[in-house]
Amino acid sequence: MNKAILGILCFFIIIGVICYIPIYHNVQLNKFANQLDDVDFPENVEIVDRVKICGKLVGNGNSLDYFACVLVQTSEKQSVLEKLLNESNIVNLEAFESEK
Repeated sequence: MNKAILGILCFFIIIGVICYIPIYHNVQLNKFANQLDDVDFPENVEIVDRVKICGKLVGNGNSLDYFACVLVQTSEKQSVLEKLLNESNIVNLEAFESEK
């Protein structure tokens, strides 16, 4: 009887960990990607698409990459948009992890 309870408990712990890891990374990615929604683009900037993904994007190591971008269409010069993004309050992902 004790072995059955221990087996069931171990099963649920393993399943819980397996389900928790992707959910955790998606929450971190959403926190990071939502910063792009807070950028105040000029009126003549049209947001065409938004992409966010986490996974092994480059290389072959034991790491996970987060990628978030906004595709815009505008008549503004690239330097104006770069200045706007450099002045925005976009925080690196490490800052989110240090808030814990």
